[in-house]
Amino acid sequence: PTPTTDPTPDLAPRIQNITKQLGEGMEASVTYQVSSVLSEFDARRDMPRDNLTPQQRTALKSLKSRKSDLKFLPADKGNATVVLTHDQYLDKVNEHLSS
Repeated sequence: PTPTTDPTPDLAPRIQNITKQLGEGMEASVTYQVSSVLSEFDARRDMPRDNLTPQQRTALKSLKSRKSDLKFLPADKGNATVVLTHDQYLDKVNEHLSS
């Protein structure tokens, strides 16, 4: 799944708790170094983008909500997927069995 939030704000309190255990001299040094690294980190640039358009995302959610009524099958030819309702699927099965 694509991350939806920037993980950087959660890091600062965790790092502060760890550096407190190091002692005063090390705490300042580590805090400075971590701050430098985090300031160079651009979360928006580094977070993966959603590869679906809003319309595609809506269509996918709609299909998922109807999962019990739909059958997803590989097509006979090509690298495609066929989506059938349960009734259509039963009709196709009966058609193959009767021929």
